[in-house]
Amino acid sequence: MPQLPSSRRLKEIHMFMRTFLFCSFASILALVGCGGNSNAPLATPVAMKIPVHGMHCEGCVDAITDKVMKIEGVKSCAVSLEKSEADIEAAAALRPAIETAIKKLGYKLD
Repeated sequence: MPQLPSSRRLKEIHMFMRTFLFCSFASILALVGCGGNSNAPLATPVAMKIPVHGMHCEGCVDAITDKVMKIEGVKSCAVSLEKSEADIEAAAALRPAIETAIKKLGYKLD
């Protein structure tokens, strides 16, 4: 008749299995992206043109560019004084936040 493992050995096996299962679960979560990564993109960036009126100089261009680029999820922002518009690459869901930021600087949008 085979001998049963001691209680100490059973505790070691139990601890090993708990550790193994925990590490396996954590690895699976990391692989499927369920780890709560705050750097994950909001959505696929899209190109948008926003007409901006009231710009008079390069200082206006810089102010808008700086303000828009501080919004998390904005990939690029090119403001044209000559065309009176901002070419922005960002998630479409960010458009209202971008427009609000520009309006708070005192510019008008179409």
